[in-house]
Amino acid sequence: VGVLAQVFAVLRAHGLNVQQMQNQVFAGGQAAVASIHVGTAPDESVVGALTSIPEVLYVTALPALG
Repeated sequence: VGVLAQVFAVLRAHGLNVQQMQNQVFAGGQAAVASIHVGTAPDESVVGALTSIPEVLYVTALPALG
């Protein structure tokens, strides 16, 4: 299963809906960065679950805008 599929499974398990996303794969396909906007601000349990995915290197949760 791909890394994004694992990320989406975590978001789904926590009842978060993706509203917008951007995924940039770097040369060679060995790394990527994803920016995912969800409907409500994720709490620390979501951040922890995402961080526990071995291929995920870094997670930042920002407060919702507006």
